[in-house]
Amino acid sequence: MLAFAFAIGWAGAAGAAPSTASGAQVEAGGAPAAEAPIELDGVAFQGETHGERPAADVGKKRVDLLVLLSAADGVGVGGQVRSGVFGLRGTVAYQPLFFLVDKDPADDKFGAYEFANSIQLNFDALLVGAESERGVSVGYRFNDLLGHGVTLGYQSAFDAWGQRFSLSFPITYYPAATDRVRDRLGIPGGYEINFPFGAGLQFGVGAAWVL
Repeated sequence: MLAFAFAIGWAGAAGAAPSTASGAQVEAGGAPAAEAPIELDGVAFQGETHGERPAADVGKKRVDLLVLLSAADGVGVGGQVRSGVFGLRGTVAYQPLFFLVDKDPADDKFGAYEFANSIQLNFDALLVGAESERGVSVGYRFNDLLGHGVTLGYQSAFDAWGQRFSLSFPITYYPAATDRVRDRLGIPGGYEINFPFGAGLQFGVGAAWVL
């Protein structure tokens, strides 16, 4: 009987003991023990870091076609080459010209307007920001009425209707323009043309549609 009772007591104790077949550990009081930290030594990781990508055309050489719409340089077509902050631009355009002709600018009588058609060639060297596209230009002009000219301008750019436009504010001086206009239009010597600067100073705002 004693041996039988001992066997029953041992079996009951064994049945009450927690199972460890699954590998779990139990602390005193029945609470599960914390799992051991996972060791990652020797495990290789692969990946890459993605930063902000610069604009695709910043600093990149490119060639653009232009449609010129300018009060200063006419209406025409051409192209430009850009590389970083430097650029070259050339266009050929039709340029309407208006001249105020006045015999005596000091009196209270307004002079008369003279109109002329002309063809103009425009060449500019650009120094503009690669991202902002703001800067300056220096250039050469040839107008079949005004003659040879030199120009200095401020350059910028803007987007409209999903298209890119180059904006310019050039001031051009044609040294022989006044005499050429007087001869071409038959204006007598006693009349002033575009007083006080003469026909040789031309300026205005212009835009070029960049294609």
